[in-house]
Amino acid sequence: MADFTAASPRVFQPILEQKSMADFTAASAESSLLAKTINEDKTFKAAFKFFKSLKGDVAVASQKANVDIIDAADCALWDQLKSVELSHGDDPEEGSSLLEEFGLVPVEEWEAKEIPSCPGGIILRSPFTRRGERSWIEKSLWDYPGREDLPSNLDRHWEWTEQSRSSLKWWPASSTFVSDALPERPKKRRKHDWKADKNKSLAAAPIWKLRWITLGYHHDWDSKLYSEDKKTPFPDDVNRLCRFLARRLGYREFSAEAAIVNYYHLDSTLSPHQDVSEPYQEAPLISISFGQPAVFLIGADKADWPSAVILRSGDVFVMTGPSRLAFHGVPKVFADPKWQLLPAREKTERDALLTAYLAHSRINLNVRQVLPPGQTCLPRLD
Repeated sequence: MADFTAASPRVFQPILEQKSMADFTAASAESSLLAKTINEDKTFKAAFKFFKSLKGDVAVASQKANVDIIDAADCALWDQLKSVELSHGDDPEEGSSLLEEFGLVPVEEWEAKEIPSCPGGIILRSPFTRRGERSWIEKSLWDYPGREDLPSNLDRHWEWTEQSRSSLKWWPASSTFVSDALPERPKKRRKHDWKADKNKSLAAAPIWKLRWITLGYHHDWDSKLYSEDKKTPFPDDVNRLCRFLARRLGYREFSAEAAIVNYYHLDSTLSPHQDVSEPYQEAPLISISFGQPAVFLIGADKADWPSAVILRSGDVFVMTGPSRLAFHGVPKVFADPKWQLLPAREKTERDALLTAYLAHSRINLNVRQVLPPGQTCLPRLD
């Protein structure tokens, strides 16, 4: 980890937006405060605040600030990390067929590294083909939202009273209504510049308001518990994909039983937390990212500065062993102009809509095992 005591206000100045003299003065004050914060406060909270404040290319901004961040695109740092040995499987034919079905490159080409300061935290550099990425993105954005049986953040505040999820028009009627630059979410929301977008941009479509969907055992956000009463069949393809990934890392008994599909935008964050709701916590937690990159923080103790990782489209982060119960969060989702969705073989309206959405968004598939091996259901809560 970099020496944070060497940070100075001058170091942070280039990474802050300065559009006028007033902005310059405010930015200078903010950079001074930020540098002082890092000098005096090396906690998870301070790291979260620091990375959330970065502008533009986060990898470049972190480097200028002399703050370490792990990025598979940065070969110099990536190559220094300890490699994780991967199992190629027992049945080559089964492996080959699954690779094609799931849109994965050959296992021989996979690269997995362990976070030095967080044992058991494993980064798997994108094992997906570009066509595979597109397939899982389409499933997350086109299939899951219309499923009546899958809980989402919209269920409690359903605005479209005369329509069901399956009949709702989640997307704008035409990509010609999609503006190139979506409006920034204002601090104080005003109808004319967000909720009732006169241009009928993507920001006004129901899909833009979707934040999460749960699969399998549905996490109760109030009680923080799972139950047999809130459960739907777990998607077979997601289960088999995650079992395949887990087995390559040596977890042969892994079974995907609960998942949260998170939909982030460039102004989204995820506060530091632990995933402790699952009764069985010996199995790994598998996190798959698609779309725009994000800064992922992970650490064993909130009193310490965490490890920072850039997760790009297709990257898989696996929390195993000691890292399974580590604190983690996402302070920043940022745009990477170099990343683009693989175009469809034939140009379609869907292609244009997906491209517009993903220019501002990230999808994260977070998969867990709930039950111990051999157990078929949770005990009833009476």
